[in-house]
Amino acid sequence: MFENQDILNAASEKRRLAFAESIQRQTRDFDAKERRIWDHARYHFFSKLLDGGVKKARQETVPAYTFERFLELPVELQIQIWSMGARSEPPKFHTILPLSYDIVDPMRKAPLGQPVITGSSRILQERPFKKIPAILQVCHLSRLLSEKVYTRMRCYGKKAVRTWDSEGYFNTLYDDFYFGEHSWESFKILIDVVSQQNTTRQLKTKVQRDMNRLLKIRNLFIDFRILVDAPISIWAEFANLTKITIVTYPLIQFNRDIPRSDEKLAFVKAQKGTLFGNYAAWVRKVVSAALEKVKSKHPEWNVPKVEALVRKLGGDSDGMLVESWTDDLAEYKRADMKVEWCTVSENSIWYERARIRLKSTIAPADIEELMTAFHPHQS
Repeated sequence: MFENQDILNAASEKRRLAFAESIQRQTRDFDAKERRIWDHARYHFFSKLLDGGVKKARQETVPAYTFERFLELPVELQIQIWSMGARSEPPKFHTILPLSYDIVDPMRKAPLGQPVITGSSRILQERPFKKIPAILQVCHLSRLLSEKVYTRMRCYGKKAVRTWDSEGYFNTLYDDFYFGEHSWESFKILIDVVSQQNTTRQLKTKVQRDMNRLLKIRNLFIDFRILVDAPISIWAEFANLTKITIVTYPLIQFNRDIPRSDEKLAFVKAQKGTLFGNYAAWVRKVVSAALEKVKSKHPEWNVPKVEALVRKLGGDSDGMLVESWTDDLAEYKRADMKVEWCTVSENSIWYERARIRLKSTIAPADIEELMTAFHPHQS
């Protein structure tokens, strides 16, 4: 019995070794075949390189990442791939430029002597910047889907061709766009919207086209002073608006001129319970209430989410700013923090002046003057 068992074990071991040797032989054959394929490919590539040079070899060589059968995929899958590709870039921050940066048509003048702007507002072209994202240039389907993300708008850059038709593509779906540092009348897009709201006539074709493009923006950063001075109904014209971030400054006096800063734009959330944290909370509350009133007159408009941040100025005023580190007010009060030096009277003056500005309205004569200056055909 044990002898038969030994025979069976020996036969089993022999079969196992034969199978293992068979696998090794197949592996050696496969590796040898692969080496021949690679040697042939390298020989063919280096022959091209020697005969035609680097440039020709690059033109005739298919990159390893090329997927030649992409068009054989189901259309639904192609749509998902192109749609994801159009949304792969991280969100960027853009500055909307005031009129002083704009390019005017030197051949035309408005009745009041002010230049006539040929389009709407420009966007600052930051570096590095691709005027046309690659995904817009691949095929018709990729362009069709990418145009739901990217919008062609007027731009201005230090090395851009400074002509009235300088344009580039911006991600209006995810990117942030900033109205800041200047009065609301300094932004052509806001003047265009107010003009359209106060007349039944159409804007000039190019102005209307540029304005419609800008109104696709979904995320806006807006200086609080612009929000309180401009007609609040302006923002309802941004039909796709999902978030407004109100920008305040680390300044005690509300009416103080905003100092121009060459520092890179930096926005922080102020600590809850601090001077500027209280300002931000109050600003967020009153602006949200004002937007809800606009909603009552524009029921089809969705009220955007409202946030409030403080813009750093890079000077001594930033020393009064406490950045948020906890949402628990009790925890903050228990912490060993420096007592803020701003008095209650100074605090109340800020709120008082802000309320006055919020209640102020724009005189029809002022609107008429803007329309006469920038849209004389409507007045």
